[in-house]
This record gives sequence, structure tokens and C-alpha cells, in this order.
Amino acid sequence: MTFKVPTGGGKTFLAANAVSRVLGRYLNKNTGFVLWIVPNDAIYRQTLNRLKDRQHPYRQTLDRAAAGRVKIFEKNDHLDVRDVEENLCVMILMLASAVRKKQDQLKMFGGRGDVRGFTPFEGDQGAHEALVEDIPNLACYNQGDGIAAWAMIKDPLGNALRIIRPVVILARIPQIT
Repeated sequence: MTFKVPTGGGKTFLAANAVSRVLGRYLNKNTGFVLWIVPNDAIYRQTLNRLKDRQHPYRQTLDRAAAGRVKIFEKNDHLDVRDVEENLCVMILMLASAVRKKQDQLKMFGGRGDVRGFTPFEGDQGAHEALVEDIPNLACYNQGDGIAAWAMIKDPLGNALRIIRPVVILARIPQIT
């Protein structure tokens, strides 16, 4: 669904309320993950500050939707599967961080070591194979690369997002001419 709303027209307010509706009416839960993508640093800082401020109406809308269990993340923050299972997690991301022609150019697909619990245990070959069958575009170590004797799933943020299948908010994306 796409809405065109002018500057100052309440796009962030609509987005926060949309998250509440999606969680409550479509997903029937108050936990999960929202990837909130903004076009530039100024809007990133503004959105991040407002969503972190517990007194701001945008944050209060999210708190009501998640029974007060909201965690706001930036792309370099530690992320654990338990965060997503127990809270409404909202990650603010700039568009430039998510758009490249090749996956290997994105830092979110590089190993960070602080994204845990989304991929199977390293030695569970059957679980890795089943997850790759379910989500074929996961980044994997390949056979013969010296790391894995079989296709083992990497554990970067990009793979965690593919596994989570977040609600995505694209905020104030400029029109391309």
C-alpha cells in the first residue's frame, strides 16, 4: 500500500499507527520486527529521537501496540532472537545502507558477531539445509571455501532480516525522476 503525504502531513504518525494495526489485526501479536527505512541522515536522526522518546506520541503509539515492550535499534546494535520474540523491535535504517547492486557491497551482509540466535547451530547441517530450502536467498558459506564442508548459513544482520521477515516502513523516500 502506498500513501502520498506532503511534508508535515503526518507520515511518521501514519506509519506508527500502521505498525499498530498490522501487529494487532493482521499478525495477531504485539511482538515482532519493524524495519523503518528513511532517505537521509536528518530524517534518520529526527525519527530515531522521536521513537526513542517515551513521551512522544509516535513512541506512545508503538508502546500501546506492544504493551510497553518496544526496543529501538540502529543497524550496528546487538540483536538477539529473544529481542524479537519478546518485544516489538524497530530498527531505523538509512536507504543508502539497504540499497546496492551487489549483496557483497552491503555491510549488513558481512559478519558482525553481534546478531545471534537466528541461524541454526553451526553443526546442524539438516537445519541449515532446511532453512536454505525455505529461504533460498540467504548468504551462505559454500562447500570448499575452507569454512564449511556444506552450505552453512552466515549470521549477518541481512540474513537475520530475511529470516524475521519484518514489517517494512519506507519513510519520505524522494521521487526519482
